[in-house]
Amino acid sequence: MRFFCFALLLVLLGCNGRNGQDAQAGAAIKPSDPEHLEQLFQKIVQKAQAKDEAGVLAAMEPYFLTREEMLGLYGSEKGERAWLGYNDTIAADLRKEAPRLLIDQVAQGLTEVTVEMVGPAYPDRTTPGDQRMLDDMLQKQAMYTVRLHKPEEKLGLRLNGFLFIGGQWRSLFKTYDYLPGGVRLETDEPEEDDEEPNEAGDAPAEAPAEVTDEKAE
Repeated sequence: MRFFCFALLLVLLGCNGRNGQDAQAGAAIKPSDPEHLEQLFQKIVQKAQAKDEAGVLAAMEPYFLTREEMLGLYGSEKGERAWLGYNDTIAADLRKEAPRLLIDQVAQGLTEVTVEMVGPAYPDRTTPGDQRMLDDMLQKQAMYTVRLHKPEEKLGLRLNGFLFIGGQWRSLFKTYDYLPGGVRLETDEPEEDDEEPNEAGDAPAEAPAEVTDEKAE
């Protein structure tokens, strides 16, 4: 009888230990962690699977920067030019086109979400546009790419420029077009193709700062 009680106690302690470890693992993900951004985008995928255009748009809305945030990242001169392109073109186009695009892409099987840090330490996943957005910042921030892809594939729909600032995730998207050297500042012609990661190893910017819970981006 004593042996049975002792064995039962060990089982209960083991269960409690595992439950405690699981709880700690869940609690370990902070809002500023890229894993949290991945979870947020999984919810967007679920709305896209339900073909909920309004729901997808509502879930995307928090990622748009404010003018004050853009100027905080790039200063008054570069930031003001970048803001005009971002607000009038990038954000406006995404609000019109992103819900249907995401629903179509998810319907084609792009249901997996991968979040990756970009920057000089990751040349294979960093485009020249990513590097430009990092180089022109007043203070380097940790920046990430969100990619929707099929479970068995790595490539897919890429969304650029995610940063954790002001206690929440924002995205620059293709702001690089409106920074010095950007195609939208040089010509009125639209881009033909998305930029590919810079595998040639152009001169890198400083490594971006670690993301913290403090206001950063």
